[in-house]
Amino acid sequence: MKKILIYLLYTFLLTYIAHGLLAFLTTNDYIDFYSFFGQFLFILGGSSPTIFAFIFILRKANKEKKKQFKLRLLSFKHKPFFWVFAIVTPILLGGIFQLSYLVFKNYPFVSSTPFYAFFLVLIT
Repeated sequence: MKKILIYLLYTFLLTYIAHGLLAFLTTNDYIDFYSFFGQFLFILGGSSPTIFAFIFILRKANKEKKKQFKLRLLSFKHKPFFWVFAIVTPILLGGIFQLSYLVFKNYPFVSSTPFYAFFLVLIT
């Protein structure tokens, strides 16, 4: 029970720090949410459960559980197409959003969210 509470504490702490810092910096116009640093803070806060799961398993588990974890982590039970799709799709979508932000950042509707620009490109 104590391990779970410590895990949850660290997870929520990193999430709140990353997202809180992101909220503070974007509302005071120090950074833009869609900038590299803004996206880094957003992804860091959202990935904190995974980050701390890796840390806790690799630090706290015994040798047998570490070995099982590493074997499961590197087992490829799905077809290669699944792995290519799972890795390439987020990179492609993120690249499209970043590109649309760079191209359309001077337009007022895009400065709040480049998501609209992506759909405008799809529609036209």
